[in-house]
Amino acid sequence: MTDIHTLERLLRRLRLTRIATEWHSQEKRALAEGWTPSRYLLSLCSEEATHRESERLRRYIKDARLPVGKTLAEYDFSQVPELNAAQASVQHMGQYLRGRNNGGGSGRQADPSRVYL
Repeated sequence: MTDIHTLERLLRRLRLTRIATEWHSQEKRALAEGWTPSRYLLSLCSEEATHRESERLRRYIKDARLPVGKTLAEYDFSQVPELNAAQASVQHMGQYLRGRNNGGGSGRQADPSRVYL
């Protein structure tokens, strides 16, 4: 068995699935751009972390079984008088600015006025 096969098998056994699928393309880029080994490793680990976060959020949304496409702008705050619409909007904007709701880790930039519940 070659080193490449052993590496791929170990990465999958360690459940580093994103690294297992991305390491070869990242290796080519690293060689072409003259990355240091630590820069290459950082790139792989960042990709794995981003993928895991995205999958975790997707799984949480799926498990929550929330209605698709509901936004904060559509929420009827009169149904819950103790919930202040202004406070909810300000709290969400703070989360958005800290990066907690800026596209769900999908690489796309979200619109802060379209808060998905």
